[in-house]
Amino acid sequence: MEKDTLSEIARQTTVDPKLMFETDEAADAFDPEVSRFDLGSDPLGFAEKQVKLGHELWQRAQTQELPEGTPYQELTRAFASGLSKVSGAVRLMNRYVGGVTLRRDHAGTGHATHEVIPAEKQRAAVEMITDTMFKPDSFQFKPEFVSRLAKDRFDTWGDQNVDVGEKVLNVQARALRALLDDDIAERLIHNPEKVAEGTPVYRLSELYQTVQPTIWSELPDKAEKSPGRRDLQREYLKTVLPILSPESKSPGEARSMMRYLTNQLKGQIDAALKDEMSLERRAHLEDCSQTLGRALNPE
Repeated sequence: MEKDTLSEIARQTTVDPKLMFETDEAADAFDPEVSRFDLGSDPLGFAEKQVKLGHELWQRAQTQELPEGTPYQELTRAFASGLSKVSGAVRLMNRYVGGVTLRRDHAGTGHATHEVIPAEKQRAAVEMITDTMFKPDSFQFKPEFVSRLAKDRFDTWGDQNVDVGEKVLNVQARALRALLDDDIAERLIHNPEKVAEGTPVYRLSELYQTVQPTIWSELPDKAEKSPGRRDLQREYLKTVLPILSPESKSPGEARSMMRYLTNQLKGQIDAALKDEMSLERRAHLEDCSQTLGRALNPE
């Protein structure tokens, strides 16, 4: 009798939303609904709001007139705070890609132990990440705003300059590495095994075919690239080269698909090099083409 009573109490943690919990070792892993801080019943929606909040913070900082005598460090703090909110939100979004909900259920609840995050929610998360991080207009700052950013002289020796491009690239690089991580690739490859036949699935091929064209979106229309875009594209190559390496430990399907897509990318770059362009763009594309050539055809 006592065992049955205790089992019923324990069962409530899997069927009653008010009693659901997980242990620390499961937090911040593959289940986007398990976090160390309670973000409500819709973490993806929370992350989207955080991005909007970061953008709103930047917009206000770039348009407001500071009272006379206000130190410009106020603007620097606004920039750093907005970047932190956006970066943290993207980490939450990333957990939906290849995500799986873990339930410690027993028979009778109607739940499986592992339930794959619906394809439309994974797709929405990827679109949010690419819109937030990898599009040409993802980070827009006015020159008069950037020129006023500075580190506090009392906290920093030497150069007080705030390198906005470097700081943006750092959060872009973290987002890109997380999105193309081998663990996510592995789950996207094997998650269909857990889904009933006929149920839509989000596949690794769709992820790769979303990220690469977004980062290299200027190639087809021959648009010039800003230094920030060139930096991001170099970061993309730096991230995918280990996948292409003969010593790669990435899943086989990830290697073959990435090789196919980067071979296409090299063809697009080589075609673009036939056009007239600035020295900066030509040097960048020549370097990228040679880098990909060595990776795809190692001697």
